Amino acid sequence: MTKLFTPIGLILVLASVITGYVAHGGNLSLLWQPTEFVIIGGAALGAFIASCTPEIFKHALHTMKKGVLYTPIVKEDYIEVLKLLNEIFAKIRKEGPIKLESHMDDPQNSSIFKKYPDFLKKTDALEFLTDSFRTIISTKILYYDLNALLEEEVEAYFEEIEKQAELVNEIAESFPGLGIVAAVLGVVITMQKISEPPEVLGVSIGAALVGTFLGVLLCYGFVAPIA
Repeated sequence: MTKLFTPIGLILVLASVITGYVAHGGNLSLLWQPTEFVIIGGAALGAFIASCTPEIFKHALHTMKKGVLYTPIVKEDYIEVLKLLNEIFAKIRKEGPIKLESHMDDPQNSSIFKKYPDFLKKTDALEFLTDSFRTIISTKILYYDLNALLEEEVEAYFEEIEKQAELVNEIAESFPGLGIVAAVLGVVITMQKISEPPEVLGVSIGAALVGTFLGVLLCYGFVAPIA
Protein backbone atom coordinates (compact mmCIF):
# COMPACT_ATOMS: atom_id res chain seq x y z
CA MET A 1 0.00 0.00 0.00
CA THR A 2 2.83 2.43 0.85
CA LYS A 3 4.23 2.08 -2.67
CA LEU A 4 0.90 3.34 -4.06
CA PHE A 5 0.62 6.32 -1.72
CA THR A 6 2.20 8.90 -4.05
CA PRO A 7 0.41 7.68 -7.22
CA ILE A 8 -2.88 7.77 -5.29
CA GLY A 9 -2.19 11.38 -4.35
CA LEU A 10 -1.45 12.34 -7.96
CA ILE A 11 -4.60 10.58 -9.17
CA LEU A 12 -6.60 12.44 -6.52
CA VAL A 13 -5.22 15.76 -7.78
CA LEU A 14 -6.30 14.99 -11.35
CA ALA A 15 -9.68 13.57 -10.30
CA SER A 16 -10.46 16.59 -8.12
CA VAL A 17 -9.66 19.08 -10.88
CA ILE A 18 -11.61 17.20 -13.55
CA THR A 19 -14.59 16.56 -11.25
CA GLY A 20 -14.81 20.22 -10.30
CA TYR A 21 -14.50 21.28 -13.93
CA VAL A 22 -17.25 18.91 -15.09
CA ALA A 23 -19.48 19.87 -12.15
CA HIS A 24 -19.34 23.47 -13.38
CA GLY A 25 -20.54 22.31 -16.79
CA GLY A 26 -17.13 22.23 -18.44
CA ASN A 27 -16.54 20.38 -21.70
CA LEU A 28 -13.87 17.71 -21.19
CA SER A 29 -13.04 17.54 -24.89
CA LEU A 30 -11.86 21.15 -24.74
CA LEU A 31 -9.15 20.17 -22.24
CA TRP A 32 -7.67 17.64 -24.65
CA GLN A 33 -5.17 19.81 -26.52
CA PRO A 34 -2.24 17.60 -27.63
CA THR A 35 -0.42 20.56 -29.17
CA GLU A 36 -0.36 22.29 -25.78
CA PHE A 37 1.28 19.21 -24.26
CA VAL A 38 3.86 19.21 -27.06
CA ILE A 39 4.69 22.90 -26.57
CA ILE A 40 4.89 22.79 -22.77
CA GLY A 41 6.43 19.34 -22.33
CA GLY A 42 8.80 19.59 -25.27
CA ALA A 43 10.02 23.07 -24.38
CA ALA A 44 10.55 22.12 -20.71
CA LEU A 45 12.46 19.01 -21.69
CA GLY A 46 14.54 20.85 -24.27
CA ALA A 47 15.43 23.68 -21.88
CA PHE A 48 16.43 21.21 -19.19
CA ILE A 49 18.58 19.14 -21.56
CA ALA A 50 20.31 22.32 -22.73
CA SER A 51 21.16 23.30 -19.15
CA CYS A 52 22.63 20.06 -17.83
CA THR A 53 24.92 17.14 -18.58
CA PRO A 54 23.69 13.66 -19.57
CA GLU A 55 24.62 12.38 -16.11
CA ILE A 56 22.61 15.08 -14.34
CA PHE A 57 19.68 14.46 -16.68
CA LYS A 58 19.77 10.76 -15.85
CA HIS A 59 19.86 11.50 -12.12
CA ALA A 60 16.91 13.89 -12.41
CA LEU A 61 14.80 11.27 -14.16
CA HIS A 62 15.79 8.78 -11.46
CA THR A 63 14.70 11.25 -8.78
CA MET A 64 11.30 11.72 -10.42
CA LYS A 65 10.84 7.97 -10.67
CA LYS A 66 11.75 7.52 -7.01
CA GLY A 67 9.38 10.34 -6.11
CA VAL A 68 6.43 8.59 -7.75
CA LEU A 69 7.33 5.11 -6.50
CA TYR A 70 8.65 6.23 -3.11
CA THR A 71 8.36 3.66 -0.33
CA PRO A 72 8.57 5.11 3.20
CA ILE A 73 11.08 3.53 5.60
CA VAL A 74 9.19 1.63 8.30
CA LYS A 75 10.13 -0.21 11.50
CA GLU A 76 10.44 -3.55 9.68
CA ASP A 77 13.14 -2.09 7.40
CA TYR A 78 15.32 -1.15 10.37
CA ILE A 79 14.82 -4.58 11.92
CA GLU A 80 15.81 -6.25 8.65
CA VAL A 81 19.04 -4.22 8.46
CA LEU A 82 19.90 -5.06 12.07
CA LYS A 83 19.35 -8.77 11.40
CA LEU A 84 21.52 -8.58 8.28
CA LEU A 85 24.32 -6.80 10.13
CA ASN A 86 24.11 -9.28 13.00
CA GLU A 87 24.53 -12.17 10.56
CA ILE A 88 27.44 -10.45 8.81
CA PHE A 89 29.27 -9.75 12.08
CA ALA A 90 28.61 -13.29 13.29
CA LYS A 91 30.25 -14.62 10.12
CA ILE A 92 33.23 -12.30 10.65
CA ARG A 93 33.69 -13.56 14.23
CA LYS A 94 33.38 -17.17 13.15
CA GLU A 95 35.27 -17.27 9.83
CA GLY A 96 37.09 -13.95 9.55
CA PRO A 97 36.39 -10.90 7.33
CA ILE A 98 38.00 -12.39 4.22
CA LYS A 99 35.12 -14.88 3.93
CA LEU A 100 32.77 -11.97 3.30
CA GLU A 101 34.47 -10.92 0.07
CA SER A 102 32.33 -13.06 -2.24
CA HIS A 103 29.15 -11.92 -0.50
CA MET A 104 30.05 -8.24 -0.92
CA ASP A 105 31.15 -8.64 -4.54
CA ASP A 106 27.92 -10.36 -5.57
CA PRO A 107 25.19 -9.68 -2.99
CA GLN A 108 22.39 -10.72 -5.36
CA ASN A 109 23.68 -14.30 -5.25
CA SER A 110 24.85 -14.22 -1.64
CA SER A 111 23.39 -16.78 0.75
CA ILE A 112 23.35 -14.05 3.40
CA PHE A 113 21.74 -11.24 1.43
CA LYS A 114 19.16 -13.51 -0.20
CA LYS A 115 17.52 -13.86 3.20
CA TYR A 116 16.70 -10.15 3.08
CA PRO A 117 15.02 -9.51 -0.29
CA ASP A 118 13.57 -6.13 0.72
CA PHE A 119 17.04 -4.80 1.51
CA LEU A 120 18.37 -6.10 -1.81
CA LYS A 121 15.84 -3.87 -3.57
CA LYS A 122 17.24 -0.76 -1.87
CA THR A 123 20.13 -0.29 -4.28
CA ASP A 124 21.60 2.81 -2.61
CA ALA A 125 21.69 1.22 0.84
CA LEU A 126 23.03 -2.03 -0.61
CA GLU A 127 25.85 -0.25 -2.41
CA PHE A 128 26.75 1.72 0.71
CA LEU A 129 26.87 -1.42 2.86
CA THR A 130 28.89 -3.53 0.44
CA ASP A 131 31.37 -0.72 -0.28
CA SER A 132 31.87 -0.18 3.44
CA PHE A 133 32.63 -3.83 4.10
CA ARG A 134 34.93 -4.01 1.08
CA THR A 135 36.93 -1.20 2.65
CA ILE A 136 37.13 -3.13 5.92
CA ILE A 137 38.17 -6.34 4.15
CA SER A 138 40.75 -4.90 1.76
CA THR A 139 42.43 -2.34 4.05
CA LYS A 140 43.68 -2.01 7.60
CA ILE A 141 41.68 1.13 8.20
CA LEU A 142 41.28 2.15 11.84
CA TYR A 143 37.78 2.33 13.27
CA TYR A 144 37.80 6.13 13.76
CA ASP A 145 39.04 6.66 10.18
CA LEU A 146 36.30 4.33 8.95
CA ASN A 147 33.72 6.25 10.96
CA ALA A 148 34.85 9.55 9.43
CA LEU A 149 34.82 8.02 5.94
CA LEU A 150 31.31 6.67 6.33
CA GLU A 151 30.04 10.00 7.66
CA GLU A 152 31.51 11.76 4.62
CA GLU A 153 29.86 9.26 2.27
CA VAL A 154 26.47 9.68 3.94
CA GLU A 155 26.80 13.46 3.81
CA ALA A 156 27.79 13.36 0.13
CA TYR A 157 24.87 11.05 -0.65
CA PHE A 158 22.30 13.40 0.88
CA GLU A 159 23.88 16.40 -0.84
CA GLU A 160 23.48 14.58 -4.16
CA ILE A 161 19.84 13.77 -3.35
CA GLU A 162 19.18 17.44 -2.58
CA LYS A 163 20.79 18.51 -5.87
CA GLN A 164 18.62 16.07 -7.81
CA ALA A 165 15.50 17.34 -6.04
CA GLU A 166 16.48 20.92 -6.89
CA LEU A 167 16.85 19.95 -10.56
CA VAL A 168 13.37 18.43 -10.63
CA ASN A 169 12.04 21.52 -8.86
CA GLU A 170 13.56 23.70 -11.58
CA ILE A 171 11.67 21.68 -14.17
CA ALA A 172 8.45 22.20 -12.20
CA GLU A 173 8.99 25.96 -11.96
CA SER A 174 9.37 26.23 -15.74
CA PHE A 175 5.91 24.82 -16.49
CA PRO A 176 3.76 27.89 -15.61
CA GLY A 177 5.89 30.15 -17.82
CA LEU A 178 5.81 27.68 -20.69
CA GLY A 179 2.06 27.37 -20.19
CA ILE A 180 1.81 31.11 -20.80
CA VAL A 181 3.89 30.69 -23.96
CA ALA A 182 1.45 28.05 -25.19
CA ALA A 183 -1.50 30.30 -24.31
CA VAL A 184 -0.01 33.28 -26.17
CA LEU A 185 0.55 31.13 -29.24
CA GLY A 186 -3.08 30.04 -28.98
CA VAL A 187 -4.19 33.68 -28.88
CA VAL A 188 -2.05 34.41 -31.95
CA ILE A 189 -3.84 31.60 -33.78
CA THR A 190 -7.18 32.95 -32.56
CA MET A 191 -6.38 36.38 -34.00
CA GLN A 192 -6.11 34.73 -37.41
CA LYS A 193 -9.77 33.76 -36.99
CA ILE A 194 -10.95 37.23 -36.01
CA SER A 195 -13.58 37.25 -38.76
CA GLU A 196 -15.12 34.00 -37.52
CA PRO A 197 -18.38 33.99 -35.50
CA PRO A 198 -18.18 34.40 -31.67
CA GLU A 199 -18.78 30.71 -30.95
CA VAL A 200 -15.72 29.77 -33.02
CA LEU A 201 -13.58 32.44 -31.36
CA GLY A 202 -14.77 31.30 -27.92
CA VAL A 203 -13.64 27.73 -28.53
CA SER A 204 -10.29 28.93 -29.88
CA ILE A 205 -9.65 31.24 -26.91
CA GLY A 206 -10.68 28.46 -24.51
CA ALA A 207 -8.20 26.11 -26.16
CA ALA A 208 -5.49 28.76 -25.82
CA LEU A 209 -6.15 29.18 -22.09
CA VAL A 210 -5.74 25.43 -21.60
CA GLY A 211 -2.00 26.05 -22.00
CA THR A 212 -1.89 28.22 -18.87
CA PHE A 213 -4.05 25.71 -17.02
CA LEU A 214 -1.79 22.79 -17.95
CA GLY A 215 1.38 24.66 -17.04
CA VAL A 216 0.16 25.53 -13.55
CA LEU A 217 -1.37 22.08 -12.96
CA LEU A 218 1.76 20.22 -14.07
CA CYS A 219 3.91 22.40 -11.82
CA TYR A 220 1.96 22.46 -8.56
CA GLY A 221 -0.12 19.32 -8.96
CA PHE A 222 2.39 16.80 -10.29
CA VAL A 223 6.08 17.64 -10.70
CA ALA A 224 6.71 19.83 -7.62
CA PRO A 225 5.13 17.36 -5.14
CA ILE A 226 7.42 14.52 -6.23
CA ALA A 227 10.54 16.70 -6.14
